[in-house]
Amino acid sequence: MMVMLILFALETWVDTIFVKVPPGDSVIIGETVYPSEFQKVPEWFRRDFVNQMEKLGKGQVVIDGCVQVGIKRDVLYYLKGDTLFSETGKGKKMIGTGIHSFNLWGNDLVYSLEDGSVLRNEKKIGIFKPPVLIGGGDVPVLMDGDGMVYAESGFLIKSFKPCGKESIPYVVSGKKIYIKRDHFFMRWEGLPVVSRGGKYKRALFWCDGHGRVWYKEWNNGWSIQEPVIPDSLLPEAEMGQALFFIDDTTILVSSPDGTLQFFRKRNKEWTELKRIDKGFSFATFVQHSGLLFAGLKDGRVLLVDRELKSVKMVDSVPSFASPAFFNGKLVIGGGDGYIKGLKTSRIPPPVRIASGKINGDNRDDLVAIGSDGKVRIFFSPDFREDSTSLPEVMEFATPSIADVDGDGQNEIVVSTLYGDVYVFKRKGGRFISVDTWKFIPMMGIGDLKAYFNKYLPPGRMFTRDDRVVDAIKKLLDNIDEKYIDEVAFCIAHMPSEVVRTMVHKGDIDVLINNARDIYEVAKSLPYVEIVEKDGYTTLLYEDKYELAREIYYYYVVLPRILYEIPCRVNISYWKHPPEFYGVDSLKWLQKRIDIYEDEGEFWRDVFIHDSLFGRTVVDAVRDARTIKEAVQKLQRFQSVAYKGNRMRFGYRTQDIQPLQIYYKSYGSCGEQSILQCAFARTVLIPNYVVVDRGEDHQWNHFWMPYDYKKDEIHCGEWHHQDVNGKIESHLANPWVSSEGMKKDVSAVVGWRGDDYQFPVTQCGYTETGEVNIKVIDKQGKPVDGALVVLRSHWNRRNTPTIWGYTDSEGKVIFQAGYEPYGYTIDVLSRSGLGGKKLFWLKEGDTVSIDIEIDAEGLGKVDIVKGMDSVAVSDAKTVFRGFNFITGTPYRISSKTLKKLGYAGSGIEELPAGKAVYTLKRRDDHYWIVNPMKNLYLKAMVLITHERENQTPEIYVEPEKLEIISGDSAVINIHVSDNGKLKGVCAVIDGRRVWSAKSSGRFVFYSGKGGPMLPGRYRIKFTAVDMAGNESIKYVELVIKPSSVFRDQIIHQDPSPDSVPRGSWVYGPVKVKSLPFLMVMIDSPDEVDLDLYVYRDKNGDGRVVSKEKIASSTGPTDKEVVFVKNPDDGEYWIYVNGCTVPEKTARFNLYTSFILNEKGEAE
Repeated sequence: MMVMLILFALETWVDTIFVKVPPGDSVIIGETVYPSEFQKVPEWFRRDFVNQMEKLGKGQVVIDGCVQVGIKRDVLYYLKGDTLFSETGKGKKMIGTGIHSFNLWGNDLVYSLEDGSVLRNEKKIGIFKPPVLIGGGDVPVLMDGDGMVYAESGFLIKSFKPCGKESIPYVVSGKKIYIKRDHFFMRWEGLPVVSRGGKYKRALFWCDGHGRVWYKEWNNGWSIQEPVIPDSLLPEAEMGQALFFIDDTTILVSSPDGTLQFFRKRNKEWTELKRIDKGFSFATFVQHSGLLFAGLKDGRVLLVDRELKSVKMVDSVPSFASPAFFNGKLVIGGGDGYIKGLKTSRIPPPVRIASGKINGDNRDDLVAIGSDGKVRIFFSPDFREDSTSLPEVMEFATPSIADVDGDGQNEIVVSTLYGDVYVFKRKGGRFISVDTWKFIPMMGIGDLKAYFNKYLPPGRMFTRDDRVVDAIKKLLDNIDEKYIDEVAFCIAHMPSEVVRTMVHKGDIDVLINNARDIYEVAKSLPYVEIVEKDGYTTLLYEDKYELAREIYYYYVVLPRILYEIPCRVNISYWKHPPEFYGVDSLKWLQKRIDIYEDEGEFWRDVFIHDSLFGRTVVDAVRDARTIKEAVQKLQRFQSVAYKGNRMRFGYRTQDIQPLQIYYKSYGSCGEQSILQCAFARTVLIPNYVVVDRGEDHQWNHFWMPYDYKKDEIHCGEWHHQDVNGKIESHLANPWVSSEGMKKDVSAVVGWRGDDYQFPVTQCGYTETGEVNIKVIDKQGKPVDGALVVLRSHWNRRNTPTIWGYTDSEGKVIFQAGYEPYGYTIDVLSRSGLGGKKLFWLKEGDTVSIDIEIDAEGLGKVDIVKGMDSVAVSDAKTVFRGFNFITGTPYRISSKTLKKLGYAGSGIEELPAGKAVYTLKRRDDHYWIVNPMKNLYLKAMVLITHERENQTPEIYVEPEKLEIISGDSAVINIHVSDNGKLKGVCAVIDGRRVWSAKSSGRFVFYSGKGGPMLPGRYRIKFTAVDMAGNESIKYVELVIKPSSVFRDQIIHQDPSPDSVPRGSWVYGPVKVKSLPFLMVMIDSPDEVDLDLYVYRDKNGDGRVVSKEKIASSTGPTDKEVVFVKNPDDGEYWIYVNGCTVPEKTARFNLYTSFILNEKGEAE
């Protein structure tokens, strides 16, 4: 018997599906399908673009292959399109169609219909203005089409009650509530700040517009109570200078002005018991054998009774007496720098001391602090100074030793002139600050409400507007295809509210100018050229260095430099000097004008042709042959360090718009760095702004793929640039911008135009230590999605320097430098806040800090990464909240923008680190579950498929095509494959002209951007499947010559002042021995067009402004150029859209010649 074994080769491919899962939710894994109108957007960032459209629009797309899903017991509910399904182990059931939104209220299924009806368990319970969004949680909530929020709850009434358009959702003890705005004094007041334990275990606290703290306590319902002050470790002291525990329930605090305050603890709360207003200036106290001793500023040590009535002098030092009993003996720190009664070296005076048992040998130890703030500990038995176990306080401070927490071990308590109190506990041979955190106001953040605005939207529900999406679709439909990647990238990667505002202002077309400027400038710069790749564009420098794709788009193309809106601004006022208005320079600089009102200009358009600085920035680098030369010329062009330059340095302004800075020609390091970044991007040098926020300085990084100088410290291919100095000292010298300014640097970050910040401290600015912060709840479980802010105490300030969001393990890690005054850590979460008032970090050290807040943490999750043919990869988390800087308008004040609705950059997806998740399966469905409480899960799901290996089949019709130059034709493509097709594309002369995912209709334009020259071509159509199998078909193309080009497309073009510009270009036209050359244009749309003719005089293959031969620039659509006896050479014809109000228009062009197949004019 013969057995035949037939082996079939298998074709294997993997589908990549991106999912985004809300906190505590799950999604069914399905194929990601993008709307057809977005197919023009390059695939490598199409997902980001569609995500942006979802933020800007309303219900027009399903993002990342996810569908809305809910789980009740063993029933899975999901909404796909407008159809709601339920599914159990027995099968799937359709519940209804025409459904807009649904959710689970406890065990009840609630959904809304397109007409605004709301049904609960299939019974109609109300009708509202559509579309209606259904919220979830313990408290049923919904929002109507006007943004009005309604709630149903026992503590309101048994029916839906309106809560206002800007109500605040919040969760306390598992209850989600909406607090009405009407209860408060200002817009968005009443932001919940903390839910505390103890007496107020079930209470919600918030601050009103008058700084008072309110709370709502649960008593079978919510009600407004009288204002209260939340308890803390210590009450507020009036400039407390010395702290003394008389007993467990009594504290004595003295102040520099001589005031004494007694505080007593009653029912776990501290209250002021007694106050003595004068007579004890800079007093410190010690208690021994039931007696109370006071040391005074004049050097006396007094024995006093507890009522401070009987006084007797017992000893003295020259000044500033600080008494302590040390092993039964009175010792005194004094103003001469010595400790009377103890032999020590001199300490910077005055010396404050305290004694007590610290190291566990049952003998007294002594703590001394001098005016330098250094805490010196003299441990028994030898009493040698041990300064390594306690950080420097660096403030005029007074120590105490007491068992603050009642654990039987003494702590060191330090009070300062600023009213701060620090508690240090000995752990592992070191003293760690265990002080109680409290909010400390800072510049721009005066209260907790303002602080939370930097973290979470305070109940604001952004209006989604389909008009914005429609405007963007129209924009992409009416631009030259070669600009689509640049324009779409900017739309996808700028904050959503920035894009929305640009649309509302009518300036979204600035992005076309932005792209067009890049292409035009590249023609004039010898060190760089544009390179079109497969699906993207980039730059080639010095004929050998190709720029990475992401760097090109983020740091050359993106027109948003820092925090601004990259739109047209009206800066006409500053085009005239102060004398023109009869005002002094300061009033001229600080003139308040709404620069977003009326018509304006865009910075890249202006910088190309404006010569305010003596010449254009393009001219400044025109003869540079390398990136290094170009950067040096930019430094020389702008820097205030060079005599004769226009720019001036000063602190009188805080401008962020490049064009405003340019015409004022003034600013501090912030303005200087913004302008330099804009200049660099104008001349195609990748550049970004670098910020040392904690110590108040700002500069730049530029890209160059080689060392600027020997032994330079740099960040890969990024190099330091500080435009405030000369080339020799302020390029590629990180030290000059950091410690060279006599500053201790905390953290340095780079800023990207999508509001993403990234650390660059390691790039030569300072040595760092590592801070590992973990935020936990009362049970030690991690809290995800908490905002952690590191605040630098440089120059005795308390300024945010770097921040981040805790991941699924409750962790966030910072690299930071040494700060002599230390740091503060603030932690803000949805249900609690806290932090650490003071800690120090030494360079090279690693510090781990746990911060406990009153919140509900995340329990253990068993991660399931894959099953069968499905696997999860590249899982990460994002926090959906406000950017810490731009979430509210930062340095943007404009009535015009307020009318347009701009209130900050909007809700953003902020990176938060490590994720947890689990993968589940029921029948043929997989879904991914996000157990995290505050973070969104973003993951890549890989689904493996296998099929018999076959090559795709491709058919094209017609197979031969003849058209006149400038005309168009349709080609039909059909592709079939037994598996999944990867894509189809069409290429002419190595240039991709069309691509699609499958079969399609290809409209071939031979006149787009300018007519194809006569000749024979081949259009190559390639189909590729997921296994890499490839099929090719060719269409033979013949372009016939013509002297008439009808219905050509023109766009609005920038002015061609310094470089040739036009959205329709014809050339090269080879002219030899012609008696004349004539070109005419007209437009059936009657738009104003201009006509230019250039000759490539030097034969370098490109034309510049000085090579212009003739032009016709009248105010109508009809233009004529006539050149008699033209010189032999290559000519180029540019049609410039001078005024094209509808984005695109049609025109006709007529020539006196016709080209042969050699490109020669006849």
